[in-house]
Amino acid sequence: MKHLALITLMPVLLFINCNKTANLSGDYCVCKINGQKWQAGCNGLFSDCLSATWSDHKRGFVLTCQNNASQIVTIVLYDSIIGLTSGTYILNKDYTSDCAQYRDYNKSYHYSYNTDSVYTGIISIKFDSSGARVSGSFSFKAVYDLNNETVTVSEGQFSLPCLIE
Repeated sequence: MKHLALITLMPVLLFINCNKTANLSGDYCVCKINGQKWQAGCNGLFSDCLSATWSDHKRGFVLTCQNNASQIVTIVLYDSIIGLTSGTYILNKDYTSDCAQYRDYNKSYHYSYNTDSVYTGIISIKFDSSGARVSGSFSFKAVYDLNNETVTVSEGQFSLPCLIE
């Protein structure tokens, strides 16, 4: 009898569990920061919190995800020779290109955590056929240079219009 009750409840439990996952549609950028769910999105003065830009004849790409002007995830890619296409890229530099950054303006010193040759990450991006929309996934570990504190950004997903400059 217990097995019959479990079999009857299984579809209900699976349905409830599936509905707990985020319904990712439209424009979004979500991830986990040190294991805590994080989602870009703003209101008020800082209402433009998601941006993706493909620039310099498709050689450069910048993804910026922000939540209420207090925390920002930024990823920068650049390939001066063949340009960027859909694919997977390693985030293993700091500040300029092929890098990721997490800024936390809630901390007293406005911490800026950056990837480098030791603290690295990965991004997989897919541009639609016109290049007007980009989606993908990302994860990285970054360090705040002044005190060697690290942050882990994981399970990142994004989908948004891509501005072509």
